[in-house]
This record gives sequence, structure tokens and C-alpha cells, in this order.
Amino acid sequence: MQFSKLEIAVLSEFAIRHPSDKHSILEQTAAAQVTSRENTGKGFRTYMRIAGTVGKMDARILSNVYAEINSLENLMSFVIFCDEAGKLNTLEGSSVAEYTTSIDFTNVEFKLSPFLLEDRNLN
Repeated sequence: MQFSKLEIAVLSEFAIRHPSDKHSILEQTAAAQVTSRENTGKGFRTYMRIAGTVGKMDARILSNVYAEINSLENLMSFVIFCDEAGKLNTLEGSSVAEYTTSIDFTNVEFKLSPFLLEDRNLN
């Protein structure tokens, strides 16, 4: 499976907002294969596998990316998770207070938000 437009935009935004991991995020995104997706009812998770030798991520968890989703009142927040080898393995999008079971996140209208919280790398 390939990344959706939303997933690509969010991963690219992570590269912009986290310059120390920018090269690794972009390289890993290009080498990634989506293995599965899950609508959690309060957002979604996209699981991926990174093929080949790629730059290792310094952080294990990155946050601070937000988007306006056309069918939600509030911003959606995003987090990416890496495995012990420093490879991306999960992109998670979370709704603040709304249920998302009826949303197809692979085909949704969105706009990335300039909203920023204090940098919260959770290493």
C-alpha cells in the first residue's frame, strides 16, 4: 500500500518541524511501505515497514504536527513512532473530542495547521 495524501503531507511536515531528523524522515518515508491502517474511532494509525538501509531517527517519538480535517470541528494532532533501530513504524492521528469511525482518512480533505506547541520530543 502507498501513503495517502494526508499521510505524505503530515510526514513532510514532521521533516520541516524537526530539522535534526529531517533527512531521516524524508529518506525513510521514500523507502516505506504501508503495511496496514486502523481507524481507532478517535483518529487513525498507519503502520509501516522501512525497506533497506536508511538514516536512523534520533528521536523515538515526535509530535507537534496538526491538521484541519474537513469533517472535524477541532484540529487533529499527529505523532510518529520509531522502533529501537530508529526506523519509522507508526503514524498516529488523534481527534480531540470527536469520533472518527465514519471518516476515510485515505481520502479526506485537509489543511495542515501552522499551530505549534512547545517542542515536545519524547525521547
